[in-house]
Amino acid sequence: MFVDEVHIHIKAGRGGDGACSFRREKFVPRGGPDGGDGGHGGDVLFEASPRITTLLDLRYQKHYEAEGGRQGGAANCSGRTGKNVVVPLPVGTVIFDEDTNEMLADLVAPGQQFVGAHGGHGGEEIAISLPRLTARPPSSKQAQREKNDRSDSN
Repeated sequence: MFVDEVHIHIKAGRGGDGACSFRREKFVPRGGPDGGDGGHGGDVLFEASPRITTLLDLRYQKHYEAEGGRQGGAANCSGRTGKNVVVPLPVGTVIFDEDTNEMLADLVAPGQQFVGAHGGHGGEEIAISLPRLTARPPSSKQAQREKNDRSDSN
């Protein structure tokens, strides 16, 4: 059976979330943030292949979804990038947008690729800068002023 027109649905991978964590070690009193970035989502690629002669396989598998990126981790560990999905098509395939009927790509050479859906960008690490809370003794002038204020009020 020869199939020359199909409608498919594609979805790119979502980017992973950034991590929020703090460095905690025994001899590091104020370690600070050390979260990692999230991984990028995978792309959906269309590739012209001389081994494929018809769109029969796409008639039965209509949904293609790339893998999402993984979440970042502690110790500045970035998340894993999602895997791409490659959809093989016959050489000479023309790809159209179903909504606008606009031609997106014409795959005329073997091995030629077209990115149908770009994967999401991974989230940034969530670095929270906390103010340094240090108890500082008052300067001698400030202490003298406070002492004078107390004696004046009595």
